[in-house]
Amino acid sequence: MPLKLKHDAFEIFKKAWSVRFMVLAFIFIVLETAMPFLQGVLPVSAPVFGVLSGLMVAASFVARFIAQENLQG
Repeated sequence: MPLKLKHDAFEIFKKAWSVRFMVLAFIFIVLETAMPFLQGVLPVSAPVFGVLSGLMVAASFVARFIAQENLQG
């Protein structure tokens, strides 16, 4: 079975909580990686961003299986 985008893929991308959690996870991963350059600027340590990114990935995994009222996908 070939992979195809759904006809409303852009709408799903804008509204899906799983996508939002994945974007947050990406931001936390970038911040964790940039910590040597941001030493003293941010009030938290690098491991905190690692834990937060892991939590966001877990939340996005769970969100994929929860039906959202504003999506038909």
